[in-house]
Amino acid sequence: ASKLREFGHKITIVNEKNCDLRNKAIKKSNPDIIHLHYEKYLDNLDVNPDIDIYLTSHYPYTDQYIKYANYFTNKKIYLLFSLFIKLIPKRLILFFRFNEVLLSLFIYYPIFKKIINFQHNKKLICLSDRILSTYKFYGCKNDLFLSHNFVNEKSIVYEKNNFEPYAICLGKIESRKNQSKLKNIPCLFFAGPIADKNFSENNFNYIGEWTREMLYKSLTKYSTLVLLSKGEAHALVICEALVAGLGLVISEEASSNLDKNKEFIDIISIKHLNNTSYIEKIIKKNIIKSSLLRDEIREYGLNKFSLKNFQFSYPPIVNKNR
Repeated sequence: ASKLREFGHKITIVNEKNCDLRNKAIKKSNPDIIHLHYEKYLDNLDVNPDIDIYLTSHYPYTDQYIKYANYFTNKKIYLLFSLFIKLIPKRLILFFRFNEVLLSLFIYYPIFKKIINFQHNKKLICLSDRILSTYKFYGCKNDLFLSHNFVNEKSIVYEKNNFEPYAICLGKIESRKNQSKLKNIPCLFFAGPIADKNFSENNFNYIGEWTREMLYKSLTKYSTLVLLSKGEAHALVICEALVAGLGLVISEEASSNLDKNKEFIDIISIKHLNNTSYIEKIIKKNIIKSSLLRDEIREYGLNKFSLKNFQFSYPPIVNKNR
């Protein structure tokens, strides 16, 4: 928002869960453009129909609608699985090891279809090429734009030499991110709120929850960031880690907007996500090589994700359509 204000835009941030209060605040600001970051509010917007509405979805599995296309483009298969999911409790479905990602895709699909069937004055700003391609694949005919996450490098501490040969897994601890499978790796530490019953706060390498200020100050004390998610739109923590000088060990699903041939970026394929010994070896190797490439990693992060590059991405989109 601060960057947009620098370019002369008047910005009003509305962060209100109550529908009536939210619409009241929007009307009071009398905007030319509304940028929505929570698609579930689409149906509850009561605004002038001539206002352009932009949406950025942060749903982590959007690009996987292509991978599982047969379940959604074949009406018979879709109806069969939809009925199955409606009749059987979610916990029981997961107990029988039904694909967790596919289950989420089925639950989210009605919202996904609403996004695809936007009206003429609604536009999509996508966080990655893969998400943009998914919308096209499913027939979205509205304007599609690409603008990934950026970070304010002035907020993130960078130290070239004062760091430890350890990796960190930073963020909410949940099944989607597979942290519980990695909890016994000695060189890997975890920070974030726990939402996975298979991970305990008493784990030897759990260091608690971090505030944003702690993240900005402490991230540079590590050598490598680990993020082995089953799905990501565009993880901001990856941008922050690069600017702080950390190498990456990430899943294929978390690798959007990155140059995968970089020496300090290791991609773990889906077939290895359950192979803890293999992952530990990759993490250890990444710690060693990334420790020697701190300046190069930071420079790459700045060139790709610095807030100073924001002006070439987001503002041209909204200015073009005013």
